Amino acid sequence: MLETVYWGNTLRSYLVAFSVLVAIMVVVRVAKFVLVKRVGKLAERTETRLDDTIIDMVSATKMWLTIFVALYAASLFLLLPMELALKTRTAAVIALLLQIGVWSTAAIRSTVTRLREKKMAQGETSGIGILAMLGFFARVLSWAILILLILDNLGVDVTALVAGLGIGGIAIALAVQNILQDVFASVSITLDRPFEIGDTIHVDEHVGTVQHIGIKTTRIKSVNGEELVFANADLLKSRIRNYKRMQERRVLFVIGVSYGTSQEVLEKLPALFRAVVEREEKARFDRAHFKGFGQSSLDFEIVYFVGSPEYIVFMDTQQRVCLEILRQLNELEVELAFPTRTVHMIDMTPDQDEDRAA
Repeated sequence: MLETVYWGNTLRSYLVAFSVLVAIMVVVRVAKFVLVKRVGKLAERTETRLDDTIIDMVSATKMWLTIFVALYAASLFLLLPMELALKTRTAAVIALLLQIGVWSTAAIRSTVTRLREKKMAQGETSGIGILAMLGFFARVLSWAILILLILDNLGVDVTALVAGLGIGGIAIALAVQNILQDVFASVSITLDRPFEIGDTIHVDEHVGTVQHIGIKTTRIKSVNGEELVFANADLLKSRIRNYKRMQERRVLFVIGVSYGTSQEVLEKLPALFRAVVEREEKARFDRAHFKGFGQSSLDFEIVYFVGSPEYIVFMDTQQRVCLEILRQLNELEVELAFPTRTVHMIDMTPDQDEDRAA
């Protein structure tokens, strides 16, 4: 009875083909279950993220796509018409390509998710939007390639399609070049990290704290309270001062005393300024010199560093230094200079007036 022929194949051939079909489905099902369980237990004991990605890929295996591959493998044990054999092969190839697309999507999504979780655990939120964008573009690119391969297997001439997509891509790129500049600038900010969310930066005449780094724009909360929105491309073209990464602040100021101050007192002032600065716990004295002769004052230049990037600490230190200097100058009866002008009047006699008139 096994040798009875039905539609060009014996019953034995049909049984073998059916056995191959069932065996492939069972093996794939069992392999999927075992790999997820075994690799899942291994992933719990390792720090690498590769095994987690493998688990996500295997879990994304679609059994309904496996059926087409199994049917093609089973058809190899049967004598089928040429047209049907080619259609079966094409269906299996398309199913395999679709499964590869599902695996690549799962791998990309898993990688992006774990990178995002890692950044959030470290308190970094600046690159989360860029990661999502890169993951989206990676999925689109992978599926675009797979769709072209599927169309090629279906007998579609993809040469003209690829050429058309290339020309269309160039036209779209030219139309949205400003947007693309901001997108690439956003990627550059994420990778190069000239600033991050929470940093206080100075851009042109604006000072504020970075609130959001987006795909096209970066938003900064100004010290005055308003929100400033910068295009990413324009932002990178500007000179940016990042105050958060500053370890200390340099302070330079000039004190002008009156020209009536004695030579003896002038020689004591640099040491006085140094002593005042060195009393401050977070101040590091650099120098104090008699700088030169101003229009209305004898100028001293004092330079020191405040060992804290905090603006409040800097201003509190500067205030104490200035008040202490003012107190000691008052004790020495040294007058601070202010803009003055001396007018000399000449008392001329009548004879001199007549001579000048002549």
